[in-house]
Amino acid sequence: YLVGSFHAVIADERPKRRDHLWVYDMENETARQVTAEPFDDGDPDMSPDGRWLVFTSNRTGDDDENNNTDLFVVPADSGEVRRLTVEPGPVRSPAFSPDGQTVAYTGHKVFNSWAEETDLWVIPFSGGKPLNLTSNFNYSVNGSPVWSRDGKSLYFTAGIGTDQHLYRVPASGGRVETVLQADGLLAIMNCDNSGRLWSLTRTDPMQPADVYLWEEGAGELKRLTRMNERLSQFDLARTELLSWKGAGGFNVEGV
Repeated sequence: YLVGSFHAVIADERPKRRDHLWVYDMENETARQVTAEPFDDGDPDMSPDGRWLVFTSNRTGDDDENNNTDLFVVPADSGEVRRLTVEPGPVRSPAFSPDGQTVAYTGHKVFNSWAEETDLWVIPFSGGKPLNLTSNFNYSVNGSPVWSRDGKSLYFTAGIGTDQHLYRVPASGGRVETVLQADGLLAIMNCDNSGRLWSLTRTDPMQPADVYLWEEGAGELKRLTRMNERLSQFDLARTELLSWKGAGGFNVEGV
Protein backbone atom coordinates (compact mmCIF):
# COMPACT_ATOMS: atom_id res chain seq x y z
CA TYR A 1 0.00 0.00 0.00
CA LEU A 2 2.46 2.54 -1.29
CA VAL A 3 1.71 6.24 -0.84
CA GLY A 4 4.60 8.62 -1.38
CA SER A 5 7.54 7.20 0.54
CA PHE A 6 5.42 5.21 2.98
CA HIS A 7 4.28 1.63 2.96
CA ALA A 8 1.72 0.14 5.36
CA VAL A 9 2.63 -3.40 6.35
CA ILE A 10 1.58 -6.17 8.72
CA ALA A 11 4.07 -7.52 11.21
CA ASP A 12 3.97 -10.13 13.95
CA GLU A 13 4.91 -8.55 17.28
CA ARG A 14 6.45 -11.35 19.30
CA PRO A 15 6.04 -12.68 21.92
CA LYS A 16 2.38 -11.60 21.98
CA ARG A 17 1.97 -13.00 18.49
CA ARG A 18 -0.62 -10.41 17.48
CA ASP A 19 -0.61 -8.87 14.01
CA HIS A 20 -0.26 -5.09 14.17
CA LEU A 21 0.06 -2.27 11.66
CA TRP A 22 3.39 -0.66 10.91
CA VAL A 23 4.39 2.14 8.57
CA TYR A 24 7.64 1.78 6.68
CA ASP A 25 9.48 4.85 5.40
CA MET A 26 11.06 3.65 2.16
CA GLU A 27 13.34 6.66 1.88
CA ASN A 28 14.83 6.37 5.37
CA GLU A 29 14.33 2.59 5.61
CA THR A 30 12.76 2.84 9.05
CA ALA A 31 9.63 1.16 10.44
CA ARG A 32 7.20 2.62 12.95
CA GLN A 33 4.50 0.67 14.78
CA VAL A 34 1.02 2.19 14.49
CA THR A 35 -1.29 -0.18 16.42
CA ALA A 36 -0.43 -2.06 19.60
CA GLU A 37 -3.67 -3.20 21.24
CA PRO A 38 -4.14 -6.91 22.05
CA PHE A 39 -6.02 -7.69 18.82
CA ASP A 40 -5.06 -8.92 15.37
CA ASP A 41 -5.12 -6.07 12.83
CA GLY A 42 -4.96 -6.66 9.09
CA ASP A 43 -6.10 -5.84 5.57
CA PRO A 44 -4.80 -2.22 5.63
CA ASP A 45 -5.28 0.49 3.05
CA MET A 46 -3.71 3.96 3.20
CA SER A 47 -5.62 7.14 2.37
CA PRO A 48 -4.51 8.96 -0.80
CA ASP A 49 -2.97 11.78 1.26
CA GLY A 50 -1.00 9.28 3.37
CA ARG A 51 -2.51 10.49 6.65
CA TRP A 52 -4.81 7.59 7.58
CA LEU A 53 -4.97 3.81 7.61
CA VAL A 54 -8.18 1.81 7.43
CA PHE A 55 -7.99 -1.82 8.51
CA THR A 56 -9.99 -4.80 9.73
CA SER A 57 -9.90 -6.26 13.22
CA ASN A 58 -11.93 -8.62 15.39
CA ARG A 59 -12.25 -6.78 18.71
CA THR A 60 -15.04 -8.83 20.24
CA GLY A 61 -12.62 -10.29 22.78
CA ASP A 62 -13.45 -13.77 21.51
CA ASP A 63 -11.79 -13.87 18.10
CA ASP A 64 -11.04 -17.59 18.34
CA GLU A 65 -14.77 -18.32 18.43
CA ASN A 66 -16.20 -15.94 15.81
CA ASN A 67 -15.30 -14.17 12.56
CA ASN A 68 -16.88 -10.81 13.43
CA THR A 69 -14.41 -8.27 12.03
CA ASP A 70 -15.11 -4.55 11.66
CA LEU A 71 -13.42 -1.58 10.00
CA PHE A 72 -11.23 0.76 12.02
CA VAL A 73 -9.22 3.86 11.12
CA VAL A 74 -6.07 5.24 12.72
CA PRO A 75 -3.68 8.10 11.89
CA ALA A 76 -0.72 6.80 9.89
CA ASP A 77 1.67 8.39 12.40
CA SER A 78 -0.15 6.46 15.19
CA GLY A 79 -2.84 7.71 17.52
CA GLU A 80 -6.36 6.87 18.63
CA VAL A 81 -8.09 4.03 16.79
CA ARG A 82 -11.64 4.86 15.66
CA ARG A 83 -14.26 2.22 14.83
CA LEU A 84 -15.89 2.79 11.45
CA THR A 85 -18.39 -0.09 11.22
CA VAL A 86 -20.49 -1.99 13.75
CA GLU A 87 -21.59 -5.16 11.99
CA PRO A 88 -22.63 -8.61 13.25
CA GLY A 89 -20.76 -10.36 10.43
CA PRO A 90 -17.27 -10.15 8.91
CA VAL A 91 -15.97 -7.32 6.73
CA ARG A 92 -12.79 -7.31 4.64
CA SER A 93 -10.81 -5.66 1.83
CA PRO A 94 -11.28 -1.95 2.68
CA ALA A 95 -10.31 0.54 -0.04
CA PHE A 96 -10.20 4.34 0.17
CA SER A 97 -11.87 6.34 -2.60
CA PRO A 98 -9.55 8.59 -4.65
CA ASP A 99 -10.65 11.65 -2.64
CA GLY A 100 -10.28 9.81 0.68
CA GLN A 101 -13.85 10.58 1.74
CA THR A 102 -15.35 7.11 1.34
CA VAL A 103 -14.27 3.56 2.13
CA ALA A 104 -15.44 0.56 0.11
CA TYR A 105 -15.36 -2.93 1.57
CA THR A 106 -16.92 -6.39 1.26
CA GLY A 107 -18.83 -8.34 3.87
CA HIS A 108 -22.14 -9.68 5.14
CA LYS A 109 -24.33 -9.24 8.21
CA VAL A 110 -24.72 -12.79 9.53
CA PHE A 111 -22.90 -13.49 12.79
CA ASN A 112 -20.27 -16.22 12.73
CA SER A 113 -21.27 -17.65 9.36
CA TRP A 114 -18.79 -18.55 6.63
CA ALA A 115 -21.34 -19.47 3.97
CA GLU A 116 -23.20 -16.22 3.29
CA GLU A 117 -23.39 -14.16 0.12
CA THR A 118 -20.81 -11.37 0.35
CA ASP A 119 -21.85 -7.87 -0.76
CA LEU A 120 -19.97 -4.71 -1.72
CA TRP A 121 -20.50 -1.75 0.63
CA VAL A 122 -19.41 1.87 0.96
CA ILE A 123 -19.33 4.03 4.09
CA PRO A 124 -18.28 7.66 4.63
CA PHE A 125 -14.80 7.98 6.13
CA SER A 126 -16.31 10.30 8.75
CA GLY A 127 -18.73 7.53 9.75
CA GLY A 128 -22.39 6.89 9.08
CA LYS A 129 -24.69 4.30 7.59
CA PRO A 130 -23.14 1.82 5.12
CA LEU A 131 -24.69 1.53 1.66
CA ASN A 132 -25.01 -1.93 0.09
CA LEU A 133 -24.16 -1.56 -3.61
CA THR A 134 -24.94 -5.17 -4.57
CA SER A 135 -28.16 -5.89 -2.69
CA ASN A 136 -29.87 -6.75 -6.01
CA PHE A 137 -26.90 -8.71 -7.38
CA ASN A 138 -27.53 -12.40 -6.73
CA TYR A 139 -23.91 -13.51 -6.56
CA SER A 140 -21.16 -13.23 -3.99
CA VAL A 141 -18.55 -10.49 -4.41
CA ASN A 142 -15.00 -11.87 -4.38
CA GLY A 143 -11.60 -10.30 -3.89
CA SER A 144 -10.81 -6.65 -3.24
CA PRO A 145 -12.86 -3.83 -4.81
CA VAL A 146 -11.06 -1.26 -6.98
CA TRP A 147 -12.19 2.35 -7.41
CA SER A 148 -12.36 4.07 -10.78
CA ARG A 149 -9.95 7.00 -11.00
CA ASP A 150 -12.81 9.53 -10.85
CA GLY A 151 -14.31 7.84 -7.78
CA LYS A 152 -17.68 7.39 -9.46
CA SER A 153 -17.59 3.60 -9.84
CA LEU A 154 -16.28 0.47 -8.17
CA TYR A 155 -15.00 -2.63 -9.93
CA PHE A 156 -15.17 -6.11 -8.45
CA THR A 157 -15.17 -9.79 -9.41
CA ALA A 158 -17.86 -12.37 -8.76
CA GLY A 159 -18.13 -16.07 -9.49
CA ILE A 160 -20.84 -17.22 -11.90
CA GLY A 161 -20.80 -21.00 -12.07
CA THR A 162 -17.18 -22.09 -12.43
CA ASP A 163 -16.03 -18.76 -13.91
CA GLN A 164 -15.29 -15.42 -12.28
CA HIS A 165 -16.02 -12.20 -14.17
CA LEU A 166 -15.38 -8.46 -13.80
CA TYR A 167 -18.22 -6.10 -12.87
CA ARG A 168 -18.81 -2.40 -12.24
CA VAL A 169 -21.33 -0.57 -10.06
CA PRO A 170 -21.89 3.17 -9.40
CA ALA A 171 -20.39 4.20 -6.05
CA SER A 172 -23.61 6.03 -5.20
CA GLY A 173 -25.71 2.94 -5.93
CA GLY A 174 -27.33 1.63 -9.09
CA ARG A 175 -27.29 -1.22 -11.58
CA VAL A 176 -24.39 -3.66 -11.65
CA GLU A 177 -22.83 -3.91 -15.13
CA THR A 178 -20.83 -6.77 -16.60
CA VAL A 179 -17.49 -5.35 -17.76
CA LEU A 180 -15.52 -8.43 -18.80
CA GLN A 181 -16.50 -12.08 -19.17
CA ALA A 182 -13.84 -14.70 -19.79
CA ASP A 183 -13.47 -18.43 -19.33
CA GLY A 184 -11.76 -19.17 -16.02
CA LEU A 185 -11.25 -17.11 -12.89
CA LEU A 186 -10.38 -13.41 -13.20
CA ALA A 187 -8.86 -11.41 -10.35
CA ILE A 188 -8.15 -7.67 -10.37
CA MET A 189 -4.60 -6.45 -9.82
CA ASN A 190 -4.76 -2.74 -10.73
CA CYS A 191 -5.63 -0.17 -13.38
CA ASP A 192 -3.62 2.70 -14.86
CA ASN A 193 -4.25 6.43 -14.37
CA SER A 194 -6.61 6.56 -17.34
CA GLY A 195 -8.86 4.01 -15.62
CA ARG A 196 -9.13 1.98 -18.83
CA LEU A 197 -6.04 -0.25 -18.85
CA TRP A 198 -6.27 -3.13 -16.38
CA SER A 199 -3.89 -5.76 -15.11
CA LEU A 200 -5.61 -8.98 -14.06
CA THR A 201 -4.79 -12.58 -13.37
CA ARG A 202 -6.62 -15.42 -15.04
CA THR A 203 -6.59 -19.12 -14.24
CA ASP A 204 -8.57 -22.19 -15.27
CA PRO A 205 -8.47 -25.93 -14.43
CA MET A 206 -5.71 -26.52 -17.00
CA GLN A 207 -3.62 -23.40 -16.45
CA PRO A 208 -2.38 -21.80 -13.19
CA ALA A 209 -2.66 -18.03 -12.86
CA ASP A 210 -0.87 -15.70 -15.26
CA VAL A 211 -0.93 -11.92 -15.61
CA TYR A 212 -2.98 -10.36 -18.40
CA LEU A 213 -3.48 -6.83 -19.70
CA TRP A 214 -6.90 -5.64 -20.79
CA GLU A 215 -8.11 -2.30 -22.13
CA GLU A 216 -11.75 -1.61 -21.38
CA GLY A 217 -13.78 -1.72 -24.55
CA ALA A 218 -10.86 -3.06 -26.61
CA GLY A 219 -11.71 -6.74 -26.68
CA GLU A 220 -9.53 -9.68 -25.70
CA LEU A 221 -7.09 -10.15 -22.84
CA LYS A 222 -3.38 -9.85 -23.68
CA ARG A 223 -1.28 -12.44 -21.87
CA LEU A 224 1.89 -11.01 -20.29
CA THR A 225 3.37 -13.94 -18.36
CA ARG A 226 3.83 -17.67 -18.89
CA MET A 227 4.84 -18.85 -15.45
CA ASN A 228 4.18 -22.55 -15.93
CA GLU A 229 5.36 -23.36 -19.45
CA ARG A 230 6.69 -26.73 -18.29
CA LEU A 231 3.13 -27.94 -17.83
CA SER A 232 3.03 -28.49 -21.59
CA GLN A 233 5.49 -31.36 -21.05
CA PHE A 234 2.89 -33.30 -19.08
CA ASP A 235 -0.22 -35.10 -20.23
CA LEU A 236 -2.69 -33.45 -17.88
CA ALA A 237 -6.06 -34.99 -17.16
CA ARG A 238 -8.84 -33.20 -19.01
CA THR A 239 -11.65 -31.59 -17.07
CA GLU A 240 -15.35 -31.60 -17.82
CA LEU A 241 -17.96 -29.03 -16.85
CA LEU A 242 -20.93 -30.52 -15.02
CA SER A 243 -24.18 -28.78 -14.15
CA TRP A 244 -27.24 -29.79 -12.17
CA LYS A 245 -30.22 -28.38 -10.32
CA GLY A 246 -29.64 -27.62 -6.66
CA ALA A 247 -32.00 -26.67 -3.86
CA GLY A 248 -34.85 -24.49 -5.03
CA GLY A 249 -34.05 -25.21 -8.67
CA PHE A 250 -30.85 -23.18 -8.53
CA ASN A 251 -28.31 -24.02 -11.26
CA VAL A 252 -25.07 -25.47 -9.87
CA GLU A 253 -21.84 -26.00 -11.81
CA GLY A 254 -18.76 -28.04 -11.04
CA VAL A 255 -15.61 -29.31 -12.73
